[in-house]
Amino acid sequence: MERWLNQEIQKSIENVNDCSLVNVYSAKGYVSKKEKEKRGTFRTEENKKKIEAIVAGVVEELKANHSFNRTRQKRRAG
Repeated sequence: MERWLNQEIQKSIENVNDCSLVNVYSAKGYVSKKEKEKRGTFRTEENKKKIEAIVAGVVEELKANHSFNRTRQKRRAG
């Protein structure tokens, strides 16, 4: 699920300014068919909802922090 979450976070923060992901999922390396099938069993509707909730929380936090930091920078400049 960590890979799945990482992928979803990457997609969601593409449009968030001044934000970069440190642990970028690159999908490199060999994964056996058996392992792919095992990982696929985690992609349930229930887990999808969990992933979406986490991603929404992360994006909300990033946007709130970005707004807070911009406000602080304006106050320092003014």
